[in-house]
Amino acid sequence: MPKCSHRNDLATGLSAILLVLLVAGCETSSSSDGASVASDVVDGVPTLTIGNLWANEWPAIPALTIDTIIGPSDGDALGLMAPLHAAILSDGRIVLGDVGMRRIWIGSDSGWVAGPGPGQGPGEMRSIGGVWPAGQGFIVHDPGTGDLVRFDSLGRWIDRERVGIERAIHGPGTSIGAWAPSVERIEDGNWLVAVPLVAEARADGPVRSVEAQYVWVSGHPAEGETSLGSGLLRPLFLQGGGGAPIPFGRTGYTAGAAGSAVVFRGHEAALERVGPDGSVTLRVQWTDRPGPLGPAHHGALGDFMRASAPSESPDVFEPMIATLREGIPFPERLPHLGALRLGEDGALWLGWPERSGLETPTEPELVAEWRIILPDEGTEKSQVFRGSLPPGVTLLAPAVESELARAPGWTGHIDRGAFFVLLRDDVGRQGIGLLRHGAGR
Repeated sequence: MPKCSHRNDLATGLSAILLVLLVAGCETSSSSDGASVASDVVDGVPTLTIGNLWANEWPAIPALTIDTIIGPSDGDALGLMAPLHAAILSDGRIVLGDVGMRRIWIGSDSGWVAGPGPGQGPGEMRSIGGVWPAGQGFIVHDPGTGDLVRFDSLGRWIDRERVGIERAIHGPGTSIGAWAPSVERIEDGNWLVAVPLVAEARADGPVRSVEAQYVWVSGHPAEGETSLGSGLLRPLFLQGGGGAPIPFGRTGYTAGAAGSAVVFRGHEAALERVGPDGSVTLRVQWTDRPGPLGPAHHGALGDFMRASAPSESPDVFEPMIATLREGIPFPERLPHLGALRLGEDGALWLGWPERSGLETPTEPELVAEWRIILPDEGTEKSQVFRGSLPPGVTLLAPAVESELARAPGWTGHIDRGAFFVLLRDDVGRQGIGLLRHGAGR
């Protein structure tokens, strides 16, 4: 029988969730259905304007493949609860970060070896928010303390440093429910940090709105910070001293890789790629947006609650669901974007907007449909593809290029543009895989 009992405690964590243009030239390419990519320079910024971004007629991204590094059944046997982070060490070995168990697993020739884990010590973590290669070893982000913790290739602790200097500082008191700080690796020694501005939260009637501050941090230890502005975080519906996330509410996203940071602020159908000085090096905007919310969307919260707490008594649970559904001020339309990733090849991955945002820290919501933009600003060669992920596959962080990567029972090469993916089977067991594609080659 699958060892799934360690998930039940987190499934009941639902109660915690509830409580808490100057134009200089223009080149345009288009397809037969009217989908198009126009390349302009607007106010000195290279700008791509994409028509019908969410149309189905874009060409499929070529040679999309997914390798299984550790399958869900093997992951369950290992005790993995949420392997949401992975990194490739300089010698090709793969390191996994299990958010649910707060444990690092290091691949070796003899199997997976348990590495640093939960605790209050200098080489332990309160939580895991990311894992990246660093020299011969790796770095782990601990959102609970706001530190970057460095280990050697065997998992032995080296040091720990605060992520930022001022704006990017976070730790206790900067995470409330789904509003959690995040860190993404831009390149060695450069980090993209998003910190919830909890102290500046606004209450508009029953809705509480919060923004995250985006900061480019350089150096390890940190030597400089550049503000990249702010973006929306998912709003909460306030009731009875607690709050529930508003499904399909507008929210911002960030992505870092390939020496660049990308921010989508959530207010409009546009994102920006920025440099270390905060200047915008590329703007991408799109003209279409999926339609209004319907009855199925309004039922998403109830479906999520029932799935998260299947043992709750319907006599108590269903009235709670009905009250929330009647009271929550659902948005009239779907948001502009559902997810954002940036590949090491510079490709922008934009997730389908029909994303409710109802997820737990250990089970991110599945986003199956993507539009992949390969920008070639200033020319007519920018490309847009559509990508569909198989059931149970969640796109995670980009993987650093490697001629030979290896894990117990798996070896392979890592191309630029590859991503780690979370693999989930129909009983909730989780593993890790690798997505590769042939676009731009």
